[in-house]
Amino acid sequence: MDEKYIEINTYIDNLATYLNQEYPNILSDEQISRAKTMFNGSSENIDSIKSQIDDLTRQTIEEYVKRKEKQQKFRDVTKKRVEHIKRDYGIEFDDDKIEQFTSKMLEQNLSREQIDRRFEAIDESIKSETRKKVLEEQVKSGMVDSNFSDIRETIGILFDDSMLSSTLSIYGGTIPYIMTGEEPKRIIGDVDTHAKLEDMSKIRKYILEHQDKYHIISDSLQLCGEDYGMELSVNGVDVSIFPTIASNDGMVVRNFSIQESLEQITTKATLFGGINEESQIINYNSNGRNIRLMSPEFTYITKAAAKREKDVIDNQVLAKVVDSEKLRQMQSTMKKPEVIETQTKRIDIKKKQDDFHTQTGQTLEQESFAKRSQSEVKIANQIKNKNKIIKYQKEQQKQKNKPKVKTLTQSSSNSSSTGSKGFANVITLSLIVSFVCGTLFMIVYMAIKG
Repeated sequence: MDEKYIEINTYIDNLATYLNQEYPNILSDEQISRAKTMFNGSSENIDSIKSQIDDLTRQTIEEYVKRKEKQQKFRDVTKKRVEHIKRDYGIEFDDDKIEQFTSKMLEQNLSREQIDRRFEAIDESIKSETRKKVLEEQVKSGMVDSNFSDIRETIGILFDDSMLSSTLSIYGGTIPYIMTGEEPKRIIGDVDTHAKLEDMSKIRKYILEHQDKYHIISDSLQLCGEDYGMELSVNGVDVSIFPTIASNDGMVVRNFSIQESLEQITTKATLFGGINEESQIINYNSNGRNIRLMSPEFTYITKAAAKREKDVIDNQVLAKVVDSEKLRQMQSTMKKPEVIETQTKRIDIKKKQDDFHTQTGQTLEQESFAKRSQSEVKIANQIKNKNKIIKYQKEQQKQKNKPKVKTLTQSSSNSSSTGSKGFANVITLSLIVSFVCGTLFMIVYMAIKG
């Protein structure tokens, strides 16, 4: 290396040392190495090269300052949001987790609007969880009944349908209470079902043709072009349909979830090794209605593997109906559920412009994650709000029929304010209609009198 480039490298090293002292971590070792390589072999004179390096330095400093200003603004917003959540919900956050969340947001270079949307999603999620916890405690204490009557009605709708009853099978937390007839000591939020992957196409077509009964909340095929299931609203209850795939190793179940606070979708495939799905589906007679269920033994094993509080509660009930010998045999052959594939991708909900689907049953096009439409989001939110209203109405009716029910706590009443907004709108509309009708009556009356 000749003296010219030794001098240039020395100039860059000295400049980098100064910059990192004045502006911490402004330059990495990789960036310094690239700067040296950039001018290696240049035929320009040394003064010209130094001038170019100085220009790049000024540009780097400007970008660094702007980035730091933006980061500080974001951190200020995050701090205020966190303080709001702590104050309103009494929730404490681990500082490390807040920093991790902040770092992820900064890496994505989000706009202020995008940041606000994510915090709004977090806020709504916390409200929902707060309402759920209050109701869970009331169910456990016997103050109110669980919502399982709604679950039973929804299952009845699904299995009174000749098409769906032949393709769907129920799994998860509803099974112990369907088979025993007991009232759950917890809230069961939805109905989970399986369907063979090869049947999903005709199921979708059928659902699109019967949207008066089955409302689509979200569909993985629309979101990512691959089939990981769909979520519906039926009778005010959320219903999931997740596809299964038979393999030599056992049964593979696909599913998906949407993290609104991060504007992400996660798809997952789980292997339940050592079992054959067909052998685990049983036909169960529930009040004269045939229902396809995953066996209580399969359900017991999967819940024992999960070890969540709700799974422990469910298995205490399920133990009353499992076949002990069959359970023992399955425990020796069935492998612990293993996640064999997972993918997480971004969804920019705000910018989606394409329609979710047509009302004519048209075949769904395979679209990328970037094709989630605003109309889909709007429809989903409408359905969710409708579900809340239906559930609230039913809960109110139960309260009227059960005088011994205690008054809800303050936090519960506050958390339900969102759901009451819909009723306020209905009342307002009713008053307007009444006023208009009264005005028309007076006009007709005066005309007749005249």
